[in-house]
Amino acid sequence: MTDPASPEPRSSAAPAAPTRGGFLSLLLILAVALLNIGLWAALNRPVHPPDWTGPVGGFAFSAYQRDQSPLEQDVPSEDEIGADLALLATLTRRVRSYTASEMPALPALAARHGLSLTAGAWLDRRRSNNRREIEALIEQARTHSSIERVIVGNEVLLRGDLSPRRLAEYLDEVRAAVEQPVSTAEPWHVWLKHPELAEHVDFITIHLLPYWEGIRRSQAVGDVLHKYELVRKRFPGKPVVIGEVGWPTDGDRFRQARASTSDAALFLRRFLHAAAEHGLDYYVMESFDQPWKEATGGRVEAYWGVFDAGRQPKYPLTGPVQEDPDWWLKALAAVLLALPLMLWWT
Repeated sequence: MTDPASPEPRSSAAPAAPTRGGFLSLLLILAVALLNIGLWAALNRPVHPPDWTGPVGGFAFSAYQRDQSPLEQDVPSEDEIGADLALLATLTRRVRSYTASEMPALPALAARHGLSLTAGAWLDRRRSNNRREIEALIEQARTHSSIERVIVGNEVLLRGDLSPRRLAEYLDEVRAAVEQPVSTAEPWHVWLKHPELAEHVDFITIHLLPYWEGIRRSQAVGDVLHKYELVRKRFPGKPVVIGEVGWPTDGDRFRQARASTSDAALFLRRFLHAAAEHGLDYYVMESFDQPWKEATGGRVEAYWGVFDAGRQPKYPLTGPVQEDPDWWLKALAAVLLALPLMLWWT
């Protein structure tokens, strides 16, 4: 029974005035959001390396597409190889390959796109594979005028797959069978450790990858020039070709070397200017990202390409470079994802 003296019951409560605590909570959420966006912006400030408008001296070329792998005998089609070469022909006149038997159409396709090919044979511990690669390389070098020189083996001594003596035998066999100049490719220090190898080649092919030596990016181009000069002076009678030079765009930090898009762009654009100034013969490592390499060499090995696995350029050769052009979208997404937690905490 209702007490007649009591006031009429309200149908709904009046909105409560905002409390000081609620206002402070909103300010805290806003401050955290702005701090998050500010940190993303600071980490993605554009950098301004020198523009490069000329041709690139050459590219190390592996044509495996995003979901292909030589480990599974899943190799690119002729159409895929041709499309890759057509793209590279907009930047360079020269490419370097690593295998003769897996992509036998490559020399003819290179010629079709006006590219000179430094053709490689992949050597490892398997004698049957080595024989197949050597014979394919010799046959291609004798048949295709697009092949300007050949490289027998890639970092075979570094991996310990062959002895220097056995590698020399393969080199002598190929030199006797083809007219093109012949070499093998190893990091710079391996040539200094095995100078006797120079007697079996027509030119010295060195790999200069300062990331793998833990060199800070700001010092990397100078380091490349210094080590190139060490090799050149050690073998004064032989031309020196840089078979691989580059910087990864993603992966783990290695000592002082950071794998990032901006560092890769800064390194490459400054190297291209230095190479032109010093008249260097080189191949950029590498044309396209190769995801399959992660299985054998770790995450960073998949991200050395100037183009990603989808054949899109990862950074420009002119104008400013940003680490991540979509940083603001990711920053906003991070704030929105964290918002429920911040509301609960406050």
